[in-house]
Amino acid sequence: MARGRFISNSISTSKKFARLQSNDHRLAYLMLVPHVDAEGRHDADTRILAGQVYTLLDLTHDQIEAALQDMHRVGLIRLYQVDGETYLEVTNFHEHNKVRRRDDGTPSHEAPSIIPPPPAGTQSDSAHMAGATTEELRSDSVAATAEDKVQVQVQVQEEVQEQEPRAHARAVGETKTPSKNGKPKKGRTPTFDPSTVELPEFVSPDVWADFCEHRKAMRRPLTPPAVEGILKDLAKTPLDADAMLRQTITRGWTGVFPLDKDRDKRRGGGGNGGGGSSALDQYREKGL
Repeated sequence: MARGRFISNSISTSKKFARLQSNDHRLAYLMLVPHVDAEGRHDADTRILAGQVYTLLDLTHDQIEAALQDMHRVGLIRLYQVDGETYLEVTNFHEHNKVRRRDDGTPSHEAPSIIPPPPAGTQSDSAHMAGATTEELRSDSVAATAEDKVQVQVQVQEEVQEQEPRAHARAVGETKTPSKNGKPKKGRTPTFDPSTVELPEFVSPDVWADFCEHRKAMRRPLTPPAVEGILKDLAKTPLDADAMLRQTITRGWTGVFPLDKDRDKRRGGGGNGGGGSSALDQYREKGL
């Protein structure tokens, strides 16, 4: 036997693996695979499995048997009997494990399997089915198939329910347009139009429209947070709101600032003698 076997990462999306009844059964399967021989087989005697595979796990023989039956039910392994002894074989074993072989077909780097293959043309048998009649085996097989169908239907229904809200969200909030390579792509979210916002009484719609066009021309289009902040600043001096907007347009700014009412006084030598600075100058010095 090799030191270990390969478990593909496709196990993460395996529906058979997901249908196992518990995480204990999933762990039992993951620990079983590295111990099978070159043909993916192992003795299914629970005493041997307890001593060779599940050595440090506190599992009873009944628990091991239940895990095997669950693996067999979902199709991860095949339980069968030869000469009254029960064996198991991992399904699709050779799809994930490449065993080097000689010309005669025997493994070249490990001992050949000493476990007989499943009998050709016979139903898979499980340990608790030993001695059961053909009719009993057929009934159990039909029951397991019906159970699997119910589980598949439930899983498909759950997937549909999960996808419906996403499809509705895409239909409402997104449009798909063809891309250059012919594949559909998500449409962009409609852009914000600041000229449509509800204005307070102290802001003239015409002046606001000019301000919006000014910001657009500067490639600094208004966003909802920016509009909210500007309107709050204008509300501090509502009588000067339109003048403040015009001042921003005239001087090529992006924000709105208090009117520079003392500028003419400074030019004429009044105020602080021309050496001081107004609130507007302080804003501009800070880069606002």
